[in-house]
Amino acid sequence: MSPQVTTRFSLREVAELTGLSEFTLRGWEGRYGAVTPLRTETGRRLYRTEDVVRLNLLRDLVALGHRIGDIAPLGELRLRSLLSSPHSEETALTETPKVIRKIFEGGERFAWSEISRTLEKERNQRSGEDFLNSVLLPFLRELNRRIALGRISISLEHIYSSLMKEELARLRAHPHSRKKASSRFLLCTPEGDHHELGLLIAYTALSLRGISSLYLGPHVPKQELCETALRYGASHILLSSTLKHGEGPVEDPLKLVSFLTRHLPQFSQLWVAGRGFQDLTSPDSERVRHLQSFEALMDLLPGMK
Repeated sequence: MSPQVTTRFSLREVAELTGLSEFTLRGWEGRYGAVTPLRTETGRRLYRTEDVVRLNLLRDLVALGHRIGDIAPLGELRLRSLLSSPHSEETALTETPKVIRKIFEGGERFAWSEISRTLEKERNQRSGEDFLNSVLLPFLRELNRRIALGRISISLEHIYSSLMKEELARLRAHPHSRKKASSRFLLCTPEGDHHELGLLIAYTALSLRGISSLYLGPHVPKQELCETALRYGASHILLSSTLKHGEGPVEDPLKLVSFLTRHLPQFSQLWVAGRGFQDLTSPDSERVRHLQSFEALMDLLPGMK
């Protein structure tokens, strides 16, 4: 009996088979773990037939309005079920808010002054937290959706990210709430992860709730995190990561959490969030809380003193 031949596809071949750009394929793989291709000794991607099938399913569902971040973790049977559902389009995301569409329309025309006026108007009409929840978060989700569809160039993505950071800084400079709180948060991403936009959103939300926090930023070694938590007297450490283990130079999340629970001060709680901790299955429930969404963080904050 002759050995079975297993087909392997290059990145370019998969782009042709799926109709997805190479930029989108890399984004879906790196940001959302949609597929995990094999690698040659030189690092070249090799996709299997089942990867191509899965990517076609994801492509069709995204075209119906589903967020790639929501459906990328799902199994093939669930993906096929969503696709075959007669209510698939109705269960997709609701229509993008008018203000968000206006921002992206301005970006396509490089009308940055127009975008600034739109954001200023929305900011003046809303509380800080409402502006964060109703404008900036939907903007970020739509940005991620367009990136997944390959509709945003890398340079434009960077411009939009800078725009988001500027708006978040404005909110922190003029918070609408000054409640006294004994909680003290320390925020960072683990060593190897340089993506901080989600962390900045959480930092801004804490500021708007009047909760003391120290922003360490991205790429923080675990030893320095533990030392700073002790010096700062952090009641909570919020650790966010967008990278799964194996996608970059980040430590296995279970090993990292295990190290931190042993070396962080006993009075500190560890809250982990983001795609990098998505597969964390057995955290120490006494000291570790796994936040599945930004809304989960916000739900926990009102009761804090």
